[in-house]
Amino acid sequence: MIAAIDMSTVYVFGAGASVDAGYPLTSTMGIRLLEYMRSSNERQVQTYAEHLTENFGEQPNIEGLITRIGVAPSGETNR
Repeated sequence: MIAAIDMSTVYVFGAGASVDAGYPLTSTMGIRLLEYMRSSNERQVQTYAEHLTENFGEQPNIEGLITRIGVAPSGETNR
């Protein structure tokens, strides 16, 4: 038997709930990721940033980008 839990407070977290903790909004995550990659000291990371920008734009939707990378056949872009 499962014991009942008396809950008097319910917290509902939605978009932006973690911004005050320093986490980015999904809407800006792609832009911030590309900025980070472009400023890297590693040339290979900069090259990946160039590739992502060429194939997904300057302001990619991070969720869409990850989905499209996951379903694109190897060696092809899914623009």
